[in-house]
Amino acid sequence: MSSNNGACASCKYYYKILSFLISPCILISSQSTTTTAPRKAITQTIIINSSTDNMAESTSPIPFKRLEQIASDACNSVLENVEFYEHPKTAGWNETIIQKVLKALMSEATPAGASSPQYKFAINSTIVQHVVPTSQLNKPTSTGTTDAEAAAAAKKQAGRRGMHSATGGYWNEKTDGMWSYKWDGDAKGLDVVLMLIWIAV
Repeated sequence: MSSNNGACASCKYYYKILSFLISPCILISSQSTTTTAPRKAITQTIIINSSTDNMAESTSPIPFKRLEQIASDACNSVLENVEFYEHPKTAGWNETIIQKVLKALMSEATPAGASSPQYKFAINSTIVQHVVPTSQLNKPTSTGTTDAEAAAAAKKQAGRRGMHSATGGYWNEKTDGMWSYKWDGDAKGLDVVLMLIWIAV
């Protein structure tokens, strides 16, 4: 007999940490799930060079490879003509990226003959500025330098800000989950980090 007074028997606590370090293209993802009885925690830390986290793929309404393509297409289309980080424009960039991803998710997660998907979705988009004043990244350091030399000089100066993001939830681990994606914008002096959460209805 359960002593949880109506608590979901299949639900577990889920905690995820994304930590982007100064070293580029390194994603540290930590996941901890804790059951209510017995009270034991399972924690796993993964260091990967890819933007996908395979922890919850079995519950995802869309394959992770396709999710990555959707996210990449959205970021590329919004930031294609962006030359550097401009803070006043970031709200618009985030909003448009989220709308594009949501539109694709709603379309592809809706079963044939149905009017809506069998999931609720939530998306967070974070734009991270690199350390160097990014308006300078595409400018030559001195007169007479070639484009290649200017790009190399900019690369030497370019750095990354540290980023730490934590997300927690309590849900049915058999149907719900989350997924993260990092879009690298080295030449533009910024990165985009997307976090997607899906919950079955």
